[in-house]
Amino acid sequence: MLGRRGAPFAQIWLETYRSPDLSLAYGFESVRKAHNLSTLFPHLVHVEERSLAQPDYRHTELLYRDSYDWSANYAVHVMGETKAKIPTDGESLKGYDCVLGEVMRLVYFGDPKLLSNDTWKGMT
Repeated sequence: MLGRRGAPFAQIWLETYRSPDLSLAYGFESVRKAHNLSTLFPHLVHVEERSLAQPDYRHTELLYRDSYDWSANYAVHVMGETKAKIPTDGESLKGYDCVLGEVMRLVYFGDPKLLSNDTWKGMT
């Protein structure tokens, strides 16, 4: 969440932590509760549905393919376990032909484009 100190939505959310329900599944307090509160107080919050944490945990495989347009994202959330092949050095990153490769090249080299003709995929 991004917001200014003392933002009303943040105060409401923080107040719910005073008596957390420990019987709830992991992640409810930090994720689902915020979502539920956003539906109760839509006038206090703006939710970015697709540009902050996409692909989400249900679609991490998109990071290892070449089919996800992340150009309008503010961030890409890289998480979870994978069986995908991951580059181990800058040289192998140059030809890593998938979404995660684009993101990593942008960070590492300042350019998301493939930098090698010798390409390989994270997943086939």
